[in-house]
Amino acid sequence: MRNKTSKHWGIMKHSLALSVASAVLFTTGCGGPAAPQQSPTPAVAPTVDKYAQTWSKKYSETTCTDWLKVMTPAQQFAAAADILTSGRNKIDKGTGMPSDSLIKDFQAATTDYCVIPSMTLTDATYAVYMDSKKYRP
Repeated sequence: MRNKTSKHWGIMKHSLALSVASAVLFTTGCGGPAAPQQSPTPAVAPTVDKYAQTWSKKYSETTCTDWLKVMTPAQQFAAAADILTSGRNKIDKGTGMPSDSLIKDFQAATTDYCVIPSMTLTDATYAVYMDSKKYRP
């Protein structure tokens, strides 16, 4: 019986020692110098979506003055993409996005049509869309 008791006591001592060592390591770390922290580097640099609109006014409240003097080229491009895609898909039952070159052309034509400062962007782009069949699907 003595043999079983001493064996059992040995296992308990070993378990107790492991528990204490684990607790010490957990609360103090593993010792040695800390590894330098590095921020993760993304595999691909994030890109801004060229179709994302940052212009906060409704297009129906945006004037040609806004288009010509306030909106950035990126905002104009995003608006041209949005309006042209809407016209093609809703008016003419098209699907999908037009090419970037067609969007840029529509953007330039909108600039050309914006001759009346108070004209709304929706009016100017409607005129551009209706005047040329090249914008239709």
